[in-house]
Amino acid sequence: MEEKDSKKIPEHNCNEHVRYDGGQKINRDGVRIWVETYYCRICGRRLDIKEEILD
Repeated sequence: MEEKDSKKIPEHNCNEHVRYDGGQKINRDGVRIWVETYYCRICGRRLDIKEEILD
């Protein structure tokens, strides 16, 4: 069992509980980039970030 914010979190496989943030468009030094972030629904751990250059 892990503890996060004083709550007990049962052991789990984060890859079975993936949550997608919906993606967002950002501007990094004048380059437009689409960023998608994937999290675990249970513990909130960031699992993956995918970036794609739009320009």
